[in-house]
Amino acid sequence: KIIMYTTIKNIKANAREKLLSHMGTAVFFTITHLLVTNLFSFCITCAPIGKGFWGLVLYIITSLFTDLFFGILQAGVAAFYLNLSTDRTPCTVSDLWYGFTHNPDKALKISLTLSLIHLICTSPYIVYTLFIMPDYTFEALFAMDTVAINSLGIAYSLLGIGSMLNFLITLMFAPVYFM
Repeated sequence: KIIMYTTIKNIKANAREKLLSHMGTAVFFTITHLLVTNLFSFCITCAPIGKGFWGLVLYIITSLFTDLFFGILQAGVAAFYLNLSTDRTPCTVSDLWYGFTHNPDKALKISLTLSLIHLICTSPYIVYTLFIMPDYTFEALFAMDTVAINSLGIAYSLLGIGSMLNFLITLMFAPVYFM
């Protein structure tokens, strides 16, 4: 049995060739994906959540549903780029919705797992902002009130650390949508 190894240079050249033949579709697909996800994120972010226990419950529910929706879309992104690289089927923007029509239960399981990892990693930030962080006004922030600035610094530090931890953990799951 002969095992053929290829160089990174050949892999890049092959990928570039495949992408160039579908460049317009790939660009339009990427812009559509970004518009859908950013619009959905903006709508969720602008929704009033509140503080306290019910704010926490509402945050967890919206976060889980958002992550599940994005995970199913990610299955469509993976399908699009797999189709693009293998020339199996014509690549279209409708591939973005692939996860909703082909085995959505698998995409939901993967998305739920990744969403729970995200929720666990960012839980210190969530608890701090909903229960511990003092209320402040924008006037206090612009007046350089030390309490407001320190509380924001702590919140953003917790968010940064949690996001970095989430990134490192979910990096191991990066190819799961392609399998």
